[in-house]
Amino acid sequence: MKSLFIAVLLFLGVFVESYAHSFSCSTFSVVNVYPDSLNSSNYQITLQCNASANQFFSYPFVPYVLDCNDDTVATGGLFYFGHIGQTTQDYPVTLTGNGSINCYPLTVYFIISYDTITSDTCQLSYGTVGLQNYFNGENRFTIYPNPTGDQLNITGAAELAGSSYVIFDFSGKTVSSGVLMKENQSVNLKAISSGSYIFTIAGKVNLRFNVFRE
Repeated sequence: MKSLFIAVLLFLGVFVESYAHSFSCSTFSVVNVYPDSLNSSNYQITLQCNASANQFFSYPFVPYVLDCNDDTVATGGLFYFGHIGQTTQDYPVTLTGNGSINCYPLTVYFIISYDTITSDTCQLSYGTVGLQNYFNGENRFTIYPNPTGDQLNITGAAELAGSSYVIFDFSGKTVSSGVLMKENQSVNLKAISSGSYIFTIAGKVNLRFNVFRE
């Protein structure tokens, strides 16, 4: 019995070690960064896990976010006990410094723990130089929630009123389009099937979001 117990422990140790070494930071990607609607000092960092649906990543969290100048603009701590493959999940962070994120691209640090002593740290990028130029000043907008069901909310500066938007799928097909008529607007997604899409405003900024229905 003692020998069997030792064998099981060795097997589990090999399994955990193998699992740790098989992990790649490319498994995760940042698909959205948006302000928390309930707390103006918080942001949500939406991460997509591209691993298989039967994989589970333990104790993940975003400890801090850097802007394009490598300044820390937000910090976070443990919030979820795991992230399952083929799902998106929001990780809350609290703003630091001047209380804003307006310098892109961002570097999002992401930590996954396998046990009390083993962990991996990833540096995930979000945004492009084009995003940085467009988000500077007052011309900023966010889309939420992500993932969403039948409705996508758009919040932006008053200067964006009158700007056209397009939603297209990953094959490049346009699935919805329109014009922003006001600072806060909703888009009906009932005719769009579950999947990943790109929201483009004024032909300048692309944000990825996911539609999910059970």
